[in-house]
Amino acid sequence: MQTGSLFVTPDWVIEHLQDDNLVILDASMQQVVGRSPIEYEQPTFLLCAVPFDLENDFVDPNSHLPHTLPTPDRFTQLAQQLGINEDSHIVIYDNQGIYSSPRAWWMFQVMGHPNVSIMDGGLPAWLEKGYPTQMQPSVVSELGNFRANIQSRWLSL
Repeated sequence: MQTGSLFVTPDWVIEHLQDDNLVILDASMQQVVGRSPIEYEQPTFLLCAVPFDLENDFVDPNSHLPHTLPTPDRFTQLAQQLGINEDSHIVIYDNQGIYSSPRAWWMFQVMGHPNVSIMDGGLPAWLEKGYPTQMQPSVVSELGNFRANIQSRWLSL
């Protein structure tokens, strides 16, 4: 299932929610810089969404700089823990509309998984449609088989 598009709509996601190879990642960040954050009364996640933690997990823990790209081995291990397979179609969103989801999209491009889309409008667009949500992220039951393969054309050296 490839969309051929960088963006998918909330309507597309709801229609494909039961697809076997769909993985929905919540790439929301706690720290919003450069604009007033959208705040929620309670934690809110798309159905089936698992957290893609850009602030603590998908970073290089040995770097003194924030949000540094993790090594391919670290990325592989963490992506597999999220149930991501070589044939997964990943849809990424965040709770600010479009704020941190492009960063997660880029990381998958760098690591060699091009079948990734961003949900246009993020969580606010999903909520505007009145689609169902959950208060906790989903739990992954099986490890994925994805293996990172650096695509240097996405890196500026």
